[in-house]
Parts: sequence; C-alpha cells; structure tokens
Amino acid sequence: MTSTVNIAVVGLNFGASFVPSYRFHPLVGEVTICDFNRDLVTQVGDRWNITKRAYSLEEVLTNPDIDAVHLLTNITGHADQAAAVLEAGKHCAVAVPMALTLEDVAKIVAAQEKSGKVYMLAETVIFTRNFLFVQHLLNSGQMGNIQFMRGAHYQDMDGWPAYWKGMPPMYYATHALAPAYAATKSRAKRVVCFGSGKMREQLHEPYGNPYPMQTALFQMEDDTLAEVTRTLFHNPRGYTEAFTIAGDNITFETGQLDTDLPVMWKYQDDGTFDPDMKLTTYTTMGREVTEERIDPPDQLHLIPESIHKYTRSHSVTSLSDPEDVFEYNTIGGFHPHLVHEFINAVTGQKTPEFDIYRAADLTAACLAAHESAMAGGSDTLIQSFRQPE
Repeated sequence: MTSTVNIAVVGLNFGASFVPSYRFHPLVGEVTICDFNRDLVTQVGDRWNITKRAYSLEEVLTNPDIDAVHLLTNITGHADQAAAVLEAGKHCAVAVPMALTLEDVAKIVAAQEKSGKVYMLAETVIFTRNFLFVQHLLNSGQMGNIQFMRGAHYQDMDGWPAYWKGMPPMYYATHALAPAYAATKSRAKRVVCFGSGKMREQLHEPYGNPYPMQTALFQMEDDTLAEVTRTLFHNPRGYTEAFTIAGDNITFETGQLDTDLPVMWKYQDDGTFDPDMKLTTYTTMGREVTEERIDPPDQLHLIPESIHKYTRSHSVTSLSDPEDVFEYNTIGGFHPHLVHEFINAVTGQKTPEFDIYRAADLTAACLAAHESAMAGGSDTLIQSFRQPE
C-alpha cells in the first residue's frame, strides 16, 4: 500500500528542522505546521511556503485531512499527546522519550492497539551517518558478531525549562541505549545501574532524584552487554552523543566530541585458526590491529533524491523571498532518514525500528535503570512489551 500522506509537524523549536524533509518528500502531500508561538509558525511557514498552519494540537486532531502527526513538543506532554493522536485515528511519530512512567507507556500501547495506527518513536541517533555506516558493516557481515556495546550522552541541563530540573538521567537515555537495540535487533532484559556524584538540594525535589549522572549495564536478550552513561547536571563537558559497537572483526567508536571523526579498528589478518586453535598470524603482542579515522559517507541510496541535501548543513534560500537566506543545520544527517522511516511506515512499506512495542521496551529499560540506581544498584528485570502473537 502506497499513497501520499498529509502530515502535521507539531512543535517547531525542534521540529522546524524536519519541515523541509517532509515538504519535499515524494510521498508527502500537504504539510501542516503547528506551534502555539504564532510568530514561529509564520517564520517557518513563510520560509518553506507552507500555507497549512495551526496553533494548537486540538486543531490538528480535529482536522480530517491530516493523516499523520510528528510530535516534537516538550517531553512531559509526549505520553498524553501521543495517545490523543492515536485516539484521533492518526499515525504518530514522537520525539524521545516515549514517556516518563510505565503507566504512561502502557497507556500509549493500549491506544495504538485500539487504533491500529502506526506509532514510531523518533529516536535520532540510529539515523545518523555514523550509525547507518555501522548498520552497513553489520548487514554486509564485515563487522562479524557483536561482542560488546557502549553508549554515552553527555549534557548539562541547568537553565533549561523547569521540567528538566533534577530529572533522572536515565529517563532520557535513549540516545545512548538505542544503538545497542538497533544493532542487535534485541532488547534489554535486565539492568544494574548506579548513580554518581552529588546534586545540589534544590534539584532533588521534582523527581526525588539525587544523581546528576548515572551509569548502567544492560544485559540484552542475545546476551551481549551494553554499558550506558548519561549525565544531566554538574558536568562541565561539551554536548556529546557517543557509541561503540564492538564486533569480533571490527570495532567502531564515535569521537569524544560530535565534531571528531570516529575510529574503526580491525584485525589485519583474516582471523583464520590452525588445528591447534592458534591464530596463524599470532605474534608475541597478539593479533595486529589497524586503526583508522574515518568520515562515514551519507547513505543516500536509502532516501529519495529530493531530500538528499538535508543530510548536510547548507545555506537555504526562502521559497517566498529569494533574498531571504539562512543556514540549515543538521547534526549527523538524521533528519531526512527519520522522516523517510516514518513515511515508509505510514504507507505500509516497512515497520519502523522503534514501533510501539520496541519503543515501549526501550523506554521500560531506561525507567528500570533509574529504579536500579535508586535501589543502590539492584539487579532489575525489565518489563517486556511483546507484540501479541
């Protein structure tokens, strides 16, 4: 089943960067932009020559011409808003995290099952050129079997809107854990997590969380391990979303900074063993490993040509005013890939990586990690939201 999709982009502070990829996607019909900030709606609408405009989610939900909604609103509203979109009979993509409680996760799952509409958790990291390159290495067999994974998301949220105040770091750990899910196609079944550091008292109250930083060890159902660190406060470090995927042929690791090129290590030999189970190229220092800084290419064959340009930062001329030029900025090139994933899902061409059940499992893992930290690092089982047979 393929047809054009009428999409609404709701929340333009973050969502504006997705608008051109929807605007020029060949399977998208009309684009509606929505935000309570009327000046922002005008600015984005004029920039991309979009005449369909709304100023509340209710306007979008009651519009019968809109087929699908991409929510890019603040995280405290994600659960209720996603459920409302599904209950209105519309497909839904939503920025991470899915929800902040297991009760809300279950509510969204129930709404999706009742509506039968597509739900997609719009996790960005798995659509970056770094991770898409890793997927290529995995799919082609070059990386071999995954042995270990690591993810980290470093950020300091002091001064952000009030709902961030004192938030448990693991509540927003999807950028660090999602690569492990997408690489293994597995889910985390148990976790041990510890809090670290001291957070000033006024940040404790909103969530009852004393930890500015948390580190967790997730055991996946395929028995690989993923080590995840997330920081939110008292951390004077530049913003970084980083991951390591270690295979038995190749290890890929992103840089310490988002501007750093990733490193790829691989064995120089072919890994052949002799009858005595000794490597044929074994030396006194072990197998020789090569190290290479690489600049992963965009996987442009995965998306329509009309949105190729939006994988890279560049200057854009306004459609309504040729004299109006601004910079279109993207980190990692994920915007058009994520948009294409959602449109493909809505038009019945594929199941998204984080559909309703995988999204629920990923979110449950993050929530369980904080539960473990609050219990002093207890070994905690993670609730599964398996798709019914």
